[in-house]
Parts: sequence; structure tokens; C-alpha cells
Amino acid sequence: DMLYHRVKSEAESLGIRRTGLDASTQTLVTEAVVKYCEVFTASLNGSCKANLGTNELLGGARIHHIFFDIFRPAIDCIDPCEDLNNEELQTMLRNHGGIASSMFIPTSLLVSLVSQQISRLEQPSRQCVEQVHTELLNLAQHIQV
Repeated sequence: DMLYHRVKSEAESLGIRRTGLDASTQTLVTEAVVKYCEVFTASLNGSCKANLGTNELLGGARIHHIFFDIFRPAIDCIDPCEDLNNEELQTMLRNHGGIASSMFIPTSLLVSLVSQQISRLEQPSRQCVEQVHTELLNLAQHIQV
């Protein structure tokens, strides 16, 4: 809602009405959007002059830091076999096989094991998404056209 009202008030200040725009206003708005996109892209690519000389990581460099210096170590420290031992795996294999034991791992067991492992990735993944989202919002809000 806040973003909608902010955009609406900015549009009204530019003379944009619901009925449409005149040609010069359309050109002005289009040029502003294109310039905004160029600056946003440059900030992500690291070629934005405004990002030079700061003491903190910004834009694409910050997102790279989140993925490689925060997220990857969080994923790397997860041991997939931490909660399983050979006895438990044998018991699970027998339980999922039932009467008809087979040479192959039952699909239901594989789905169960994979689901357990995927659930362990959820928290670090959510944190990564939140940090990247926050950085993108921060970047979008501080772009000056």
C-alpha cells in the first residue's frame, strides 16, 4: 500500500492522470524508467560510479557476498548423514519394502529421505532469500535518476 501511494503521488506530481499521458510526459516517464533500469543494472554488475569508494559492499557485490560467504558455508556445514546410521537405514529399508523385498530402494523410502534432507536446507535458504531481497530493496530505494 505504501509503495502504491508513493507511486501514485509521484505520478500525480508528474501530471499523470488515469485518463492518459500526453506525448512529452510519456517520453519523460519512459526515459526516467530506462535510466533507472540502467543504474540498477550497473549497481548489480558493479559498474555504477556511485558505488565506488564506499566502506561497505553494495549491490551485486553484497549479493555475491551473501551467496558465497554466508549461504554456501551454511549449506556446507550441513551433514546429510548426521541423523542417520546404518541400523536406521536398514530398518527404514525393511519397513518401506514390506513383504516384497527387492533389490532396489523403494521409491517411498527415497522420497522420505530426500524430503528430510530438503527440509534441512529450508532455514539457510530462507535467510539467504531474505538477505538478498533486503539488499535489492535497499538498492532500489537508493537509486537516484
